[in-house]
Amino acid sequence: MKRPATVVLLAFACACLCACLPQTPEKEEVYVTYAQFGAVGDGVTDDLPAIVRTHDYANEHGCAVRADGNARYYLGGTGTATVRTDTDWGNAEFLVDDRAVDPDDRAANLFRIASDKTAYNVELPDGYSLKAGQKSLGIEFGESVLLYLEDKDIKEYIRYGKNTNDGTARQEIVLADAAGNVDADTPILKDYGRLTKMTAYPADDAPITVRGGIFTTIANDAPISASYYGRGIDIRRSNTTLADVKHYVTQEGDHGSPYRGFYSVNYADNVTIENCVLTGHKVYTNIKPTGAVSQGTYDTQAAHCNRVTWRGCTQSNSVTDTAYWGVMASNFCKNLCMTGCTLSRFDAHQGVYNATVTDTVLGQILTIIGEGSLVIERVERLSGDHFLQLRADYGSTWKGEVLFSDCVMHATSDNFYLVQASWNDWDFGYPCYLPSVTVEGLRVEGAKRKYVFSAVTEKSATAVRTSKNPLSMPAGVTLIDTEEFALTANKTGLFDDVPLYIK
Repeated sequence: MKRPATVVLLAFACACLCACLPQTPEKEEVYVTYAQFGAVGDGVTDDLPAIVRTHDYANEHGCAVRADGNARYYLGGTGTATVRTDTDWGNAEFLVDDRAVDPDDRAANLFRIASDKTAYNVELPDGYSLKAGQKSLGIEFGESVLLYLEDKDIKEYIRYGKNTNDGTARQEIVLADAAGNVDADTPILKDYGRLTKMTAYPADDAPITVRGGIFTTIANDAPISASYYGRGIDIRRSNTTLADVKHYVTQEGDHGSPYRGFYSVNYADNVTIENCVLTGHKVYTNIKPTGAVSQGTYDTQAAHCNRVTWRGCTQSNSVTDTAYWGVMASNFCKNLCMTGCTLSRFDAHQGVYNATVTDTVLGQILTIIGEGSLVIERVERLSGDHFLQLRADYGSTWKGEVLFSDCVMHATSDNFYLVQASWNDWDFGYPCYLPSVTVEGLRVEGAKRKYVFSAVTEKSATAVRTSKNPLSMPAGVTLIDTEEFALTANKTGLFDDVPLYIK
């Protein structure tokens, strides 16, 4: 379709302007604006097509993008603006209207911060396999890549409970250099007897920053379903910083379909979401064959990523109000960090390798499964009967160590559990572990009885050990300069061989 003459002229004028601006470091930045490509910014006209054109031009010519001062962009249609250059939304407002979005288009995001390079499936030799801990892939890539590994013949994360399912294919991400050497911070964690897929995502992108902007989502009123809305900012570029963005939600009714994350990160390395405002969504109930299930909807998610950091982020609504679903979740990530935030939740669903939560206030839950090192330092929990929950629907498993340091808990129950876990005689697709725990300087307010571990199960130790899920017990628990804790609320002898060290 031919563009209107006015748009062509605008683009031509912009091209001349962009080409003529000084480009030396001490001179003014070369940039284009949405108005130059037809955006009106009156809060009524759908400006998404003009915004898409602006970024297409900027990507082609290497220009930065700036929003027009005091503009109010209405985004009511569908389409995705691909962002590959620095972008400054300043104080501009974006009104995201989800009421009339076609259900077939609900998953599309408004902005995709994308790599300059294209991901590709790696052609694998016949019978190609990998071993946990293997240091070289035996494949050269010519550049640094984030690799997605999959063995579809093995099912893991077979969920227990009302959301029960048949699991997902064995998978993980690793970072590799040009010669195919695996980065020590993203080791191969599992055996792959027959690797059925390897996808390479270039990870040496030049750093870019996208900042500013005030986004308000007018919530959808679609029937509750398992189909998630996108309609946000999807980061699929390594070495990206998203800073000073504010997101709010309005006009939520008594029903609506869930969102998978206004700020989402997928298949990327080294991404920071900094000083951003998040908003929790209302909790809706979905009726499934297994019964009534709360429908989770998030404002930020990360999946298949390495080194994602949430720094200095806050929440616009109450972090303790359980009428709103927790704002954060992740799947299949390594080396996650949350620091200096005040949010309702930190949640790793289908596993994380290494995580750090520091200098943060959490209003509802800190829930996780995975392996490696989990560091919880100077974290304040505002409510609940436990500090850390190991997700029971995925086996309450953490293979490794957990360190609590200088933390504060405001308990809302007489019984308090530092680590809450539940054992079930269920095949999750992997063996389950309870972590070794070190506690230094923890203060608990409001509880009468304090335990390191919850009861876990009422079954006998023999029943657990001889089941299809023979839970591996902690190597030990160490309490340093902290309050008096009992080891566990369990009364079946399951923890009899777990040593407790008090220093």
